[in-house]
Amino acid sequence: MSPRPIDEAATVLADPTAYADDDRLHSALTRLRTDNPVAWVDSRPYRPFWAITKHEDIMAIERANDLFLSEPRPLLATAETDDVLKAQQDAGMGIRTLIHIDDPHHRKVRTIGADWFRPKAMRALKVRVDELAKRYVDTMRDVGPECDFVDAIAVTGLGKVDRKALRAPYWQGRSRGVA
Repeated sequence: MSPRPIDEAATVLADPTAYADDDRLHSALTRLRTDNPVAWVDSRPYRPFWAITKHEDIMAIERANDLFLSEPRPLLATAETDDVLKAQQDAGMGIRTLIHIDDPHHRKVRTIGADWFRPKAMRALKVRVDELAKRYVDTMRDVGPECDFVDAIAVTGLGKVDRKALRAPYWQGRSRGVA
């Protein structure tokens, strides 16, 4: 059996530098959507994967979660990292968030936080998010032409949004807590 042909535009998806070059990334994605919307990517140090580039196809895959699984590789990582994560999972450790698990466990875990993200809860949170956004844009303006975003904003600002959304009062008021 001959190997699958590799589309050079698809290899951009496995090149971390491409994500800092909007023109290069979007050019490759546009070409893939037109000429090869379901592309095979085989680019070391990653394991081969399928790149699905059209929204309609992505949504069809999302709805067919009995055919397309998230586990064991829900995100692009090097083969070496895949092996480490697999070993951690096999040992009962590691990360298992919603993107890492499939049904029926996914559905059960998803219900735990579902109420926090319903439209009514999001509308209530929007008021607070808008207040924080204004405050932190003003802070960046006042700091001057350069600002360490992580120190000046992220750990003290956006974290507050996450903590409120997750109802985690323990971290409120802490400047370096995990949000």
